Amino acid sequence: MNCGSCFIIVTHWCCLSLALAISQYRFPDIHCTTLGAMKFRVQVSRGGARLGLLSDLGRFDGVLQTPLCLVYTRKGCVPHLTNDVLADTLVCDTEEPASFVFPLVSTIDLQSAVAKQGRGIGRFCGLNDHIAYSTVQDPARFVPSGFNDKFGVSVWPKDGRIQVDVKRFMEIQEAFRPHIYQALCDSDTDEKATSKRLKKSYERTLRFLDDCLDIHARSQTLTSTAVFGSVQGGCDRQLRLKSAKETALRPVDGFVVEGLVSYGLQSENCDFAQIRSLLIETLSALPVDKPRAMHLVWKPSNVVLAVEAGIDLFDSSYPHVLAERGSAFVLPLSPFDAKTISEVKDGDGDAERFRCEMSLNDERTVDDFTPLMTECECYTCRRFTKAYISHLLNASEMLAGVLLSIHNLHHYLRFFAAMRRTLADGRFEDFKNYVSSRF
Repeated sequence: MNCGSCFIIVTHWCCLSLALAISQYRFPDIHCTTLGAMKFRVQVSRGGARLGLLSDLGRFDGVLQTPLCLVYTRKGCVPHLTNDVLADTLVCDTEEPASFVFPLVSTIDLQSAVAKQGRGIGRFCGLNDHIAYSTVQDPARFVPSGFNDKFGVSVWPKDGRIQVDVKRFMEIQEAFRPHIYQALCDSDTDEKATSKRLKKSYERTLRFLDDCLDIHARSQTLTSTAVFGSVQGGCDRQLRLKSAKETALRPVDGFVVEGLVSYGLQSENCDFAQIRSLLIETLSALPVDKPRAMHLVWKPSNVVLAVEAGIDLFDSSYPHVLAERGSAFVLPLSPFDAKTISEVKDGDGDAERFRCEMSLNDERTVDDFTPLMTECECYTCRRFTKAYISHLLNASEMLAGVLLSIHNLHHYLRFFAAMRRTLADGRFEDFKNYVSSRF
């Protein structure tokens, strides 16, 4: 065989090897399809704010309207409330079924029991006809910093730290069978995070997402489950935009904006004005036909700003936090039920009605025999007075937390229902200004 023949054979072999390598490489598809069947449609858009519809959520046949509040749970239960009490509490201005957040940190020890039952986390917890959304961390619980690495993410249940890698994480999702889950992510960033830490968070989150999507695509259990990818980058504008664009290239069904606010009670003191422009720019890099979630936006004054920026999904940690410190959520919503905004003045009626948070530890409530809110129709307001709840708190009775949780959750869901109405009828700007003026 002459040299020319050898050259042709070698060249041909190299071309075949290159073609095989290219065929096996997964190039990101800019117009990629999603793994789940979930659909999201924007009905009304007012600036950045969106009134949308979520549908085709696996085993759930209904439609959910956004902006949507996901009900916060611990250990698979809404704190202080039994399922019977919860059913009455969830009755507000909408007939839509509730959606529930199941943080991994408080449900990880349920994995074997849920897997043995074989019907998913929702049915295991007695919430059969509702949406189950599985997240990584608990929005209302502090997360120690510095314990995530390239192998996985640390969660902190009460019995100590557990490191969760992608394999374990996806085994949990297959046992839980949620309608939606947030892919494993490293969100250990805050305003003090270094550039090196931010880059690690970004790289690990994308790698975890790719690994989750790979296992998800081969799973027979998660075929109808939606996957949300997390956008990282802290307060680094370029890195956050890069994260948004890279995550959007993956076949995810939605997005979670992470890494802007620290987990735990300190998130309540977040100055949303400082991150608002960065949030708007981040969301502009995401496709409009997929929902966006942000877990750590609590105060209604921040919620309306986040909605204005383009966030669709929130959680109900705020009502729980208020109840834990003996307070009631009392933002008046009557201006957007029976009156127009111009008919309501700060001097109307009892000035206390216009405070958004009422502490029942305040001595002024000791002999106040009126309900928390006269216009509220929850079980607490129909049957009990401020004075009685104040007495329960002073006596350290567990019933105080129950009654406050009933009212706070019911009224917070009414707040979201009112916000959706104002988006539909063109009064969102008035609603936003009204809510902002109360804080």
